[in-house]
Amino acid sequence: MSNKIFHAYDIRGLYKTEITIETAVRVGLLLADEYKPKTVLIGYDQRIGSEELANAMTDAFLDSGVDVLFIGLVPTPLVYFGVNHHKADMGIMVTASHNPKE
Repeated sequence: MSNKIFHAYDIRGLYKTEITIETAVRVGLLLADEYKPKTVLIGYDQRIGSEELANAMTDAFLDSGVDVLFIGLVPTPLVYFGVNHHKADMGIMVTASHNPKE
């Protein structure tokens, strides 16, 4: 996993070259271990690979014993709403909104 994908407020890189399924799993496991959330809400956008990455991250959290509220294909504001509405400990939006479609 390359350090260049980590930024102050997000993890950003090109799908399959900089961010892979393995990256999503490792990040999910790391977040579960570091923050010990009880419940995580996960959504994704329509970009190539977003659903696959979100599914991999979901599996990592579940394997760590974390409950996941998987809300599927949604706009980012719905993740913010969902975290507050469901009182989740963490929210994750898998999106490529700052990168080209690939």
